[in-house]
Parts: sequence; C-alpha cells; structure tokens
Amino acid sequence: MSNRRSRKPAATTAALYVRISALESQSESELSLQQQERHLRAMATAAGYADEELVVVRERHTASKAQPVLEELLERLDAGAHAALFVDQTDRLTRTGMVDAVRIAERAETAGWRLVIGNVGADTTTTAGRIVLAVLAEIAREESKIKSRRMRSYHAARRARGEIAGVHYGLRNTADERTIESVLAGYVAGETYSATARRMAQETGRPWHATQVRRIVRAHAVSPLPTAA
Repeated sequence: MSNRRSRKPAATTAALYVRISALESQSESELSLQQQERHLRAMATAAGYADEELVVVRERHTASKAQPVLEELLERLDAGAHAALFVDQTDRLTRTGMVDAVRIAERAETAGWRLVIGNVGADTTTTAGRIVLAVLAEIAREESKIKSRRMRSYHAARRARGEIAGVHYGLRNTADERTIESVLAGYVAGETYSATARRMAQETGRPWHATQVRRIVRAHAVSPLPTAA
C-alpha cells in the first residue's frame, strides 16, 4: 500500500460506522448496535477524539451486498467532511471480503483520511497499522489467485468429462417449452421483466415475478431451446 497522501481533511470529526443485519431480530439488532458503538467510542477516545467529535453512522443491510450508506459516507470522507472512519470488524466494513477492505484502506490513503479497523489492529496513520494492511492486501491477492486457479481447474475437469453448461450443470430452464417461448417472445419484443411477469400471470392464472422471467431469459442464453431440424 502507498504511504503517500494527497491532502489532509480540514474536519476534526470521526465517523463511527456500525452495520446490522436485516435478518437479526429487533432486540438482537439493538444489542449489536450498542456493542459496536461502545467499542468504537472507546477506540476513538483512545485515539484522541472527544465525544462531541464522534458521529455514529448506522446501516441495516438487506439480502443485497450493496452498502449505500457506507458508500455515501466514503464520499463524504473523500470530500473532507470527516477526518477518520472507525469500524469494529472487517466484516462490518464490507460484505465482499478482504479485497474490498483493502480497496477502502487504499482510498483512505489517497484521500488523506484515517481508517481504523478494530479487530485486525489496522490504522492507516500508524506504521504498524499500515504493515497490517499491507499483509492483508497480499493475503487477499493470494486468495483471489487461488480461487481463480481453482475455478479454472474445476471447469477444465468438467470439459474433460464432456459436461455442458446449462445441460449437466449451471443455469437451466425447468419450465415447459411453451412457457419459455412466451417469455422469450416478450424479451425479444423489448418487454421489461416486470411487464412480462404481468403478462405471464394473466396467461397462466398464477402469480409471476420479474425474477422468474429474468431466470428463464438467462438460462436460455446459456442453454437455448433446441431448434427444429
């Protein structure tokens, strides 16, 4: 990781980012929030921030991996609205793994704000913290390479066995041919997935959802219907 910074933000506040799961009950969420906030306040206080300089930012995630509140917070940090970002654990900072945590750390280095991740002892303002992040970055890169090699070997073995995507594995259509043709006709005509779902609900007399339509279209792209001889 680079140790050079383009500028230092004028702000003196520190953002404490806490994230809870949408799957947690209300009581579990409240307990998780309290625990995270308590840990982060202690960390920020130890780093020299006064209580009035702390801003708590909360996010409740859904089934999606997107973290819109965090992304907005990162934009504010880049703009100099806050001087630091404190998070309790790596998996609270990002749901997509260490690679993304390292990306955020590098973003902090570039923009000049401070990132502190409690559970791994990472702090972009200290030599030890930067060493930790550099080691984590290398581990993340190696893990990515290993996963890539594993997937290449996996698919090579399937090809060697004569297996075909959409036939022996992967996406495949389980709907009857008439239903598939009707869905695809709408797709070719430029219908949205939602519009096709409404039309299919009328045709079949049962509820349809845009995700069902999308699944059929994607599966057809992998394993198209056989054409007549």
